[in-house]
Amino acid sequence: MDMEATPVHGTGPGDAYDAPSYPDYGEEVYYEDDGQSDGYSLHAIMQAILSDDGDAFAIQSALRPELLGLGETESASYLNWPTVEEILAHTGLAEGEVREALGAITRAWGEIGPVADFSDIVEQTLRDNGGAMAADDVVAVLTGEDDPQTVAAIVRAAVEVEQTAPHPLYCEWRPDERIILALSKPLAEYAGHLGNAADEGVRKSGVMGRLAAMGLLRRVRVPEGTKPLGDHDLLGIAASCSHQAALSSEGELYRRGLPEKTLVDWCGNILRVLPEDPNRRNAFLKARFPEALGS
Repeated sequence: MDMEATPVHGTGPGDAYDAPSYPDYGEEVYYEDDGQSDGYSLHAIMQAILSDDGDAFAIQSALRPELLGLGETESASYLNWPTVEEILAHTGLAEGEVREALGAITRAWGEIGPVADFSDIVEQTLRDNGGAMAADDVVAVLTGEDDPQTVAAIVRAAVEVEQTAPHPLYCEWRPDERIILALSKPLAEYAGHLGNAADEGVRKSGVMGRLAAMGLLRRVRVPEGTKPLGDHDLLGIAASCSHQAALSSEGELYRRGLPEKTLVDWCGNILRVLPEDPNRRNAFLKARFPEALGS
């Protein structure tokens, strides 16, 4: 299918947005849109959000890729999603000029139907995972076999539009270099505290069994008006919103990058009943601790 001739549906009742010609961005992976059989592709959304058609000032054209993490501005976050302050420091432009241009860019993105549809996908991903996740984990869930940079850029556009909505579906919170997306600000802050607790636990012990991890996380105060999380969501959010903690297939919290010997010692009794086969042992460790060093 020739994507340059394919409309991106959803900009308004009965309307279609014809994406301008841009270089190809990744595979033509389709998402359903309002029951349309052809849907729309990541390729076409990238064309639309990078389009400078109708921009009143050249600065908007220059800032679009920067805000999306496709330019030269470096960010302290896991993703290359620079803040306004980081963009200002890199470009050396006047703050008022940059903020005005970024506002215009966000308003333009808000008029592109597939961006709003993608925001709905982000919201559903959060709901499926307890209501809060690190932004890089949201991107990872949505990426699949696609180009992560493309997906990250589209999610950034959706997030920026959502933050300017009268009733946003979710919020973005940056306690430090982490970027947390959550269904509410109290939940985002709670997720950050859970991540801090998980980091402290694995810093001391390397690996925490499920019961010990749950005991640690249950001591973190639940914000007033926030529904207590179930065990699965509590562990998942804590690991996602941490700096160093990861979640094993058995519900243990462990420190990313642990040496193999530490994991072998932790799983000693289980490993002893396996045949003396290094490949079997490595496969077991990789399946149980997928983010550990050497596994």
